[in-house]
Amino acid sequence: MITLILLIIGLILVVMAVVFPSLAGLFAVLAVFFFIFSFFGLALRFLGKAAEKEKAKADARTAHIMETYLDAGVTLKSIRDTGITINNDPKIAVVLDILLSDGETYRLERSEVVSRVYLGSISVGREYDAKVNPEDREDIIVDWSGQFISRS
Repeated sequence: MITLILLIIGLILVVMAVVFPSLAGLFAVLAVFFFIFSFFGLALRFLGKAAEKEKAKADARTAHIMETYLDAGVTLKSIRDTGITINNDPKIAVVLDILLSDGETYRLERSEVVSRVYLGSISVGREYDAKVNPEDREDIIVDWSGQFISRS
């Protein structure tokens, strides 16, 4: 709505520049100002819509994981820095012992990017909560924060 108002004001200023040639420069500058801000408004609107779509996709993925993935406990058996950094977060190689909620256990070796925020609290022997894809047991999401340990 504001974008439309800015465009209309810009058009009115263009008309005024034609009607009042002595003030054409002033009206033209003001018209350009209003056109630029209306286009910024349009761009922000489209970016906002794109961000909403991405958030909706992320929320749907999170809901899918929470509903369909299995609860699991993970014990970190070893950790090694791979030397790779993605978006300033290190990629680590880990060996995990996984205990599913139904009692099944298995070992998994994998590498993943971990936030630097959690890196200092990740240690061998520590337990973490995780979610495991029931169709692909190597598709696991570990809660490296360690805040929500639900096992006793």
